[in-house]
Amino acid sequence: MRPFTFALMLLAQRVDEALRAERTRARPNSYLVTLLRRRKRRLHARLNRSLGGVALAGR
Repeated sequence: MRPFTFALMLLAQRVDEALRAERTRARPNSYLVTLLRRRKRRLHARLNRSLGGVALAGR
């Protein structure tokens, strides 16, 4: 695995954690949730291209 692909995986994991944390708050910020979802989609799309079309677990 290339270092770039590994870094993408780490960033995707951080975004997932931030999204989960925001959703579990008493009053989640809907704007922040929207931004995190968008970032998650972009990272997963880039990761999918980087892996060459290999199916990702949990998608």
